[in-house]
Amino acid sequence: MLRETLTKLLELPATDRIDIAMALWDSLTPAEQEAEFDLNSLGRGPSEAPPGSVTPRLVLRPQAEAELLDARDWYEDQRPGLGGAFATEADRALAGILQAPLAYPRVHGETRRALVRRFPYAIYFQALPDEIVVLAVIHGRRHPRRWQSRR
Repeated sequence: MLRETLTKLLELPATDRIDIAMALWDSLTPAEQEAEFDLNSLGRGPSEAPPGSVTPRLVLRPQAEAELLDARDWYEDQRPGLGGAFATEADRALAGILQAPLAYPRVHGETRRALVRRFPYAIYFQALPDEIVVLAVIHGRRHPRRWQSRR
């Protein structure tokens, strides 16, 4: 029965498999997630977050919010529904940042980068003790200086 179930799962489109995996992950308690997800095995190094820390508040700088909305609108103009897909993936990246901000690599001083799946965009942010400040949402082909001066 397990083999049949796995075979059927593998026949699903990748996006559906991702949705199922995310739903299963979300169904775990934080302790179960921690036991299943060893950051060291992914080569990211140990987490810098103190144990039992509180989820910080997400703050999008106006320029970053405008970049996010502009990208969504551009994708929607290219093909109906694609803007929504971009927004969904950006939301997933932001949720990941909120869950484990210090798991993302530093790229410039205290600024960290999270990549948006399926789209060539990166979210640049700073993790402060009580909030996550999103500085920029930039296409991967844009020059890094575009966001490096933002604080």
